[in-house]
Amino acid sequence: MSNTRFNTTEILDALFELCPSERYDRQIGVGHANKRIRSTLCHPREALAVLQRRFGDDGLIASRVAKPNVFSELQIVPALCQPGGAVIALRASSADSVFDLLTARGSLVGDQHPVLSAMADGRRAALAEQTGMLLAAQRIQDVATLDMLNLPATCGFGLSGMDLAKCRQMDVLFGEGLPRFEVLDPATEERGEADEIDADEDLHWEPPDPKENWAHRPMLVLFDGLKRRPGDEPSRWLRNTAGWLMKVRRHAGVPFAGIWVWQPDDEFLERLKFAFQQKDRTQIREVVLRSLTSLVDIESVVESVGDSCGETPSYLTARSRLNRQLTVGATQPAAQGGQLADFSEAYDSAVYREFAEPLIRWASENPNPVIRAAGRTSTVVDVSA
Repeated sequence: MSNTRFNTTEILDALFELCPSERYDRQIGVGHANKRIRSTLCHPREALAVLQRRFGDDGLIASRVAKPNVFSELQIVPALCQPGGAVIALRASSADSVFDLLTARGSLVGDQHPVLSAMADGRRAALAEQTGMLLAAQRIQDVATLDMLNLPATCGFGLSGMDLAKCRQMDVLFGEGLPRFEVLDPATEERGEADEIDADEDLHWEPPDPKENWAHRPMLVLFDGLKRRPGDEPSRWLRNTAGWLMKVRRHAGVPFAGIWVWQPDDEFLERLKFAFQQKDRTQIREVVLRSLTSLVDIESVVESVGDSCGETPSYLTARSRLNRQLTVGATQPAAQGGQLADFSEAYDSAVYREFAEPLIRWASENPNPVIRAAGRTSTVVDVSA
């Protein structure tokens, strides 16, 4: 490559154009496709062939768009092919080319964690400067939806276990936010200019100058999902992240004074659920903004669930452990064995409902007949039927 940076940018632009421009905004009632957000690739082999003809294998590998598999065959990286996922283009300004893509696994090209590099994206920096915060969500779908609501968000995947140097960098980057929290309340007359940044890509925006405009460092808010329901416990992602940050605070003395946790009450969650059912973008945004006054320190999460930040086992490992328990249960009194069997059935039903069913639904709508056939075949895993 004569100019790696230029070629990488060109590759990312071409890749983003190949991603389906599915209307990710349909769930929040916006009537046009969003030009910053695309769906993950439905036909990665075809996309790879197009990119190979233009840029060659070396260029795709160097830009981290593709990598060899165990058979030494080049393939698009999994983060760009995840069913039902999203790909978000990052640009220094609205007039610039894509410099990175935000995926479910974090930044595609950049070596920094998305939380640390978010301000390099001009739109997120502008929104963070106006609202005084950056939202870190686990699911890329939540990041995409918050983006559509003109709220600054990035991917929070991988914060648990972040090394000490990056933790200290994160502590420096985030602070107390805006002094007047009313800027987040849509009911007030003076709420900043966040609404003026439309979802249209045609609007030209520039990142703020930190020396001139950033009188207050934005706070980082750990955002535990737009689909959270009343009574839900904090997600494992949030428990692990808060647990790790508390360990760093206690043992390394990093204060994390600018990191908070979104903890809305049940009334806000019911209102948010209703707003999504109505597909009312204005109402959804208003509820989210109001709920962002309900913030607690990371220590509150650790105290409520215990100081646990262990790694989540894979499904196969968890299922194997449960099977061993069932074997033991078979030697116990009938009532105890029956309860274990009932739990096992409920466990499989929940796994199907939360993971397999959405995947099967995606497969049934896929234009690839092989994928559709696989989806039909996979319906046998529905143990709730």
